[in-house]
Amino acid sequence: MSIEKDHSHPLLGNGFLNEITALRLQPLVVLNTGRTFAYEVLSKTKDHNPEQFFSMLPANLLFEIFSHQIKILRNVPGQFWFNLPVDVFTDPSFISQLAETDHQGRFILEIQNPAALVNLTPQKLENFRIGIQSLRNKGWSIWLDDITYELAQKIAQYNLDISGIKIDRSEVTNNSELIIVVHTARKMASQVLIEGIETDEMLQKAYNANADFGQGFLWEETQPIPFKLEQ
Repeated sequence: MSIEKDHSHPLLGNGFLNEITALRLQPLVVLNTGRTFAYEVLSKTKDHNPEQFFSMLPANLLFEIFSHQIKILRNVPGQFWFNLPVDVFTDPSFISQLAETDHQGRFILEIQNPAALVNLTPQKLENFRIGIQSLRNKGWSIWLDDITYELAQKIAQYNLDISGIKIDRSEVTNNSELIIVVHTARKMASQVLIEGIETDEMLQKAYNANADFGQGFLWEETQPIPFKLEQ
């Protein structure tokens, strides 16, 4: 999602965290076994559409939400995937904080708006490259989210050090040559996950395209975890 820095919005005051009521955990599944191996961390909101709510938050507030998510889940067993925007990875102060965060070998980062990469200035792109390399050196796994075939062709030229690619749900719905999309994604990373799997037919299509993992409403989410702030 794009990040719109609208600091005038009333939710961007001290009470913006109160809009979040719980953490949703969406299963990530190994396609050839059906085993759930991890969960993407999403949020339930009180009075707003979650996508609209998070799209208007600037990077610093999204990072604050991420920090609270980490605290809530640090004693919960399992592997968890967290969303952060490109702006976080171009900022040395955020990179420093992430480098000092204990990922426990089971917390994974998703870059939620990789389309923003193509609009970065050369200096910002270099900051991004240095940032993710620093985090990879600290043992963080980093995935690119919402990758389409067209976007993959553009980003592949950057030669980024990333762990995996999450293919956008639109590709499994609309692209009859999904295997080509997966092949293109593997030029950037060895592991590929396909999002938006809602039916057995979509599941078979993802499997036939040689993807490694899947995600979508075909698999039931776990019970939400209350979003309680530490005192």
